[in-house]
Amino acid sequence: MVLTLKLLRHNAHLPIEEVFQSDLKAARFILGHPDFVEGVRARLVDKDDNPRWQPAKIEAVGSLDLAL
Repeated sequence: MVLTLKLLRHNAHLPIEEVFQSDLKAARFILGHPDFVEGVRARLVDKDDNPRWQPAKIEAVGSLDLAL
């Protein structure tokens, strides 16, 4: 959710080419994050739909260090 909000704000008035560039950077960031792998495990591998996110609570999510 933090990343989505950051992208929406950043991309709001950019030309489409720059939006695609920032979306690609975000996708690379997501793929390298342990929560992505954990979500895939919970949904597709174990099929338990019980991911163990880090951090476990949304309130504990800090700021996002991603240069768009």
